Amino acid sequence: TRAALTAFVLATFLAAGASRVQAAAYTWAGGSSGAWASAGNWSPLRDIAATTDELTFDSGDSILVTDFATASIARLVVTNGTRVNLGGPAEPTLTLLGAAGEDLFVGAGASLCLGGAWGSPPETTHVRLAAGATARVEGAIRIGPIKSSIDAVNSLSILFTAGGALDHRSSAAAFTTSGADSVAVFEAGSTCFVEWGGPDVPFGLP
Repeated sequence: TRAALTAFVLATFLAAGASRVQAAAYTWAGGSSGAWASAGNWSPLRDIAATTDELTFDSGDSILVTDFATASIARLVVTNGTRVNLGGPAEPTLTLLGAAGEDLFVGAGASLCLGGAWGSPPETTHVRLAAGATARVEGAIRIGPIKSSIDAVNSLSILFTAGGALDHRSSAAAFTTSGADSVAVFEAGSTCFVEWGGPDVPFGLP
């Protein structure tokens, strides 16, 4: 009947809409340099960016991600020895809203540099973990060369494991200067290297 057909079409449409808001996984395919927002730099094609997206860099190469603008996603993963330099104009912020497992994961031998490529014109880039989101750093987080930062809403949210490292080369605090304190945990065997700054760097709060 017409009523049954209408109901079937409506149910199909709603199911398609629901599937679109579920987490979608994308892997960087933009080579050694490319724009964050370019759909063709991701596999599969990231033609519609969503806050539920989970993004992975795993090529094992050094990658300069350019033209990054403020965005929110569910999860960011850097693995397989990949070295990601993330930068963009106008002091952008990447907010990680949370997914299954760690919401920021930097694997052993991999690194995430906030502020673009060192030796290039400096750009300030921030990473923020929303309430309930967590980070696990087995590789390295690099902060610099000006006032980039990584921060979290909740205390004890950013874990540097044995072998993990924070490489901080900025006069500004890498972690929060307001809100929750003790956002980062450094396990035995992890490293916190500070090149610049006063006694409160890299911690804005105790």
